[in-house]
Amino acid sequence: MDRSASNSLRTVVRWHPILGWSEEQVWKRIAESGVRYHWAHDAGMERLSCSLCVLATQKDLVLAARLRRPLAAEYAEAEKRMGHRFQAARSIASVLAEADALNAEFGPVTWQRGDALRRHLGEAYARSYLALAA
Repeated sequence: MDRSASNSLRTVVRWHPILGWSEEQVWKRIAESGVRYHWAHDAGMERLSCSLCVLATQKDLVLAARLRRPLAAEYAEAEKRMGHRFQAARSIASVLAEADALNAEFGPVTWQRGDALRRHLGEAYARSYLALAA
């Protein structure tokens, strides 16, 4: 019970059922339940938020820019107009340049449904999940 948010008219209970779970436990539960997860995990994103989230890691920002280049270009243009960097340590322009270089070298990002499960748990879990979620 959250006493600071509760009062005589309502009782607020905070429930975080997976807060103490490991990443592997979360993915196993997804695999076993067949619940749909967002395609961006299959594409390689480690966390989901805004496509180009100010809290994202460099790896996720570059991947997001590879997946959504027009949006990243809009951010870079806005950054240029404002004269302010996206993050103190990096600009979207530099993220976009890295994304473009990777796309030029390796082509666009490709993925298949179940790739996140393959990365986290292996092929057997992915195959089982795909059969369950079909």
